[in-house]
Amino acid sequence: MKIGQKLVFKLSHIHEHGVKGNEDIEIKELGIYSSHENAALAIERYFLLPGFNRYPKDCFLISECVIDEDSGWTDGFIGSNEIVRDLENITSCFND
Repeated sequence: MKIGQKLVFKLSHIHEHGVKGNEDIEIKELGIYSSHENAALAIERYFLLPGFNRYPKDCFLISECVIDEDSGWTDGFIGSNEIVRDLENITSCFND
């Protein structure tokens, strides 16, 4: 982090649900806090609520975020059509 940049702390809850072999990951964005300590206190509040209390506390994730800074996907993203096309191109290389 550079001098003058401001950090905030994002709190998320992440867990898998579904049947074995066909699990889905569910992510809930719960809040953004001015300190790690405040985010940790929020975990204690959320953990008492129905639903959240059925999962271990390690399902909560605190992430540091720098305000006014791109944090991901800075090279763009590709959709499923591009992935299929690339996979077909790679596969054809092995078939030749």
